Amino acid sequence: MTADYEAPDPQIAEFVDRMNQECRRQSARLKNATPDQAWLIAVDTTESQAARMEALLILFRHRDPRVPALQLQLLDDPDQRIWKSIFSTYRTDSPQLRSALHQRVLASDVQTASYAAIILARFNDESLLPVIQPWLHETEREWRTAAIATLGHFKSAGAQSILTTLWDEGWGDEEDRRDLATKLTAAGNLAARDHLTSVATAANGLWSVACATQIYFVDPRAGLKLMLHIFESGDLEAKQGMVGQVSSLLGHLPHVYTYEGLVEARQRVEQELASLDNPNERDTISKTLELQIAARKAKG
Repeated sequence: MTADYEAPDPQIAEFVDRMNQECRRQSARLKNATPDQAWLIAVDTTESQAARMEALLILFRHRDPRVPALQLQLLDDPDQRIWKSIFSTYRTDSPQLRSALHQRVLASDVQTASYAAIILARFNDESLLPVIQPWLHETEREWRTAAIATLGHFKSAGAQSILTTLWDEGWGDEEDRRDLATKLTAAGNLAARDHLTSVATAANGLWSVACATQIYFVDPRAGLKLMLHIFESGDLEAKQGMVGQVSSLLGHLPHVYTYEGLVEARQRVEQELASLDNPNERDTISKTLELQIAARKAKG
């Protein structure tokens, strides 16, 4: 199983480790910070992204009433990564904030436009639909991807109808179709689910990982079996991607960026499948995994 597996580039692990260390350092630094102290750090553009994100978490935990004003301010922040990192926390109660988001939907930068559009879509702002529908016909794939992502966040019959019509009319190239199928599968479209299953079964590249993951969200047992199939038959890119995805979905793996990561990820998937077959075993499996991880850490 592992003979043809290679661990990801060590530079990836080194980068992730540096980021994690910085996050832990800022968490320790701000452990006892008051909301007022956190506010000063959150708005300070000379602070690191990790420090500002930790400060924002403190404000969120305290339900600080200044957060909506800060979210609006962050839309114009020099570090655009900040508001995009917390875009899922945005609400559209404020007319001023909603107006600012609509303005950013018109941005020439697809990432800015798509993040703003998704926020509005989460609150079913259907005035957005005529603005994003032309994105579906852009020559640049990023805009088409942004349109599908936005439509997938609506909880409305109108948006669902657009997605279904696109599928039935054969819209898009192969990658567009896979992207569209992930959104329709979440809504219960069986033809789209069959399409994702075939891509996951092919076990080629990161798309197979994405498709197996989407199946997992709607049918955990079927998704887990596809993950095991990728570990057995996937190409290197698919296996590496699946190891990282399992670590994110099912609990952190201690050696995700090493050769041993494949073994740990497969074991974790098998344990999850066993817990589905016998729910009473879930606690035992979790405790066993925790002991295994602790033992590996003790060995260094």
